[in-house]
Amino acid sequence: MRFNLGDKSVRYSISKEAKLFTRAGLAPLLLLALLTGCEGDTGKFKEAVYVAENNVTSITVSAVNDVIKLGESQQYQAKAVTADSDTTQDINSRVRWSTSDAEVASVSKTGLVKGIADGTVTITASLEELTATSTLVVSSAELTSISISASRQVVPVCTASTGLTAQGFYTDSTERDITQLVTWTTADATIATTEDTLLYAYLPGNATITASKDGVLSEVLTLPVVSTLTGITLTPENISLDDNDKQQYEASGLYASGERESVTKTSQWGVTDSSGAATDIAAMSNTKGSKGLLTAAKVGSGLVKVSCNEIEASTSLTVTGDPTVTKLAINDGATSVEISLSDGKTQTQLTADATFSDDDVEDVTEKAGWFVSSHTSGASASVSNSSGSKGLVKFTAVGETIIKANYEDATDQITVIVTK
Repeated sequence: MRFNLGDKSVRYSISKEAKLFTRAGLAPLLLLALLTGCEGDTGKFKEAVYVAENNVTSITVSAVNDVIKLGESQQYQAKAVTADSDTTQDINSRVRWSTSDAEVASVSKTGLVKGIADGTVTITASLEELTATSTLVVSSAELTSISISASRQVVPVCTASTGLTAQGFYTDSTERDITQLVTWTTADATIATTEDTLLYAYLPGNATITASKDGVLSEVLTLPVVSTLTGITLTPENISLDDNDKQQYEASGLYASGERESVTKTSQWGVTDSSGAATDIAAMSNTKGSKGLLTAAKVGSGLVKVSCNEIEASTSLTVTGDPTVTKLAINDGATSVEISLSDGKTQTQLTADATFSDDDVEDVTEKAGWFVSSHTSGASASVSNSSGSKGLVKFTAVGETIIKANYEDATDQITVIVTK
């Protein structure tokens, strides 16, 4: 059968067939048939199968800027939205990219757009019958000044929610939002810093902020940081973790206004013992991007602590793990065992019991390592360390032999006394 790929109705019928074949688990057979029996662009058939297999309902296109300069390049991102999941899939390499005017802006097969001449273009991504577009302006206008502002005029200490905005003014008399394009700086990083267009306030004082782009510097924006934090609440509280487990802690600040805000990213975090001294039962992150993330390291107990602007909070932490051996006992802890050759015996079985940190007791005779430590008078006895006969002592002569067993980090010994 021959398909005309330029016929939209035919492409739609292929899509329907792809979905039917996919639901029946025969998508590979459909693709093989289409690739072998059709002339033209086989990529569109692959698109149909992908859309059907992944239940794609729509696609989106996005980029950081809606205006770029001449000669400047910008990467566009295409995402697939599916009916079966809240997440999106990166489909940059799957879609067909196009530009409405190649003399104004070009676009590569992977969505990289380059400005060529002044003008406005539409960048389009297509996947089977689905399309998404984005409008882009290419301009040779130069940035002349920058104006910056904040979502607050007064910043509560320890907050990380004050938004920063930058407006750019250009030689063609246009004004653009360049918040994501500028470099943000603060004069005193101990008072405040910027991250992702947000102001992080650490200590009371004046936060002095500027923004710059293409050699153009904004005027200074000064925001007072005020000490209105009254308390901090930690979550989760009083938990128990297994060693090597991870736990993200959150710190909520209570302010004089009665409002609460997260202070997780602006606080200092730590783990101590009950006396306040440092402990190694867990490691706490103070690194940007993972503040408050705890990793349990070893069995023990302590306190998770958080502080900001001299306001502190703490909660207990217990780290548990597999029980450890605290004691090993041969023959129930006997120090010696006496055997008489006159009884006609030539061997005797020793046993080993391990006591664990949770008070459990286990027979570990076959798990322990057995060996002769020394002969105090004559080589009278030997002990087996072979599977199936561990702890079996054989003797042939009168004398005393010290036999030891070890299991994990515990050791015990017993003296085997052989008499006539």
